[in-house]
Amino acid sequence: MAHFAEGKLFEAFKKDPKTDPHDAVQKLIETEAGILLPRKHVKITGFGIMYGRGAPNLSTALGVDVDTGKRTRDAYYAALPEVRILSNATRARGVMGSLFEHGEVASTSESQAPTVISATSS
Repeated sequence: MAHFAEGKLFEAFKKDPKTDPHDAVQKLIETEAGILLPRKHVKITGFGIMYGRGAPNLSTALGVDVDTGKRTRDAYYAALPEVRILSNATRARGVMGSLFEHGEVASTSESQAPTVISATSS
């Protein structure tokens, strides 16, 4: 994820290729969000974000209530805002890909956004 997001974690890897990503993010979260999370929670949250886990599923994986899961995810995003941007862009691309697969996109060009045709249109 760090090599795609090209932010603070990417820079840490450039400085030291042996950087442990979860330790580095743990320190960033403590610095940026003022929360010290267990390394395991940082790791679960990072992979959860990468694989599109929602807050309820993430909370279950962390063994915490949903509000705590949301705060954990938000702390991760606060420390690495580029990850939120990447996650949102990836999700949007997945939605558009799904629309293409189901023939719900009429046309696209590089200068124009795709035209989405709803399943109910005639």
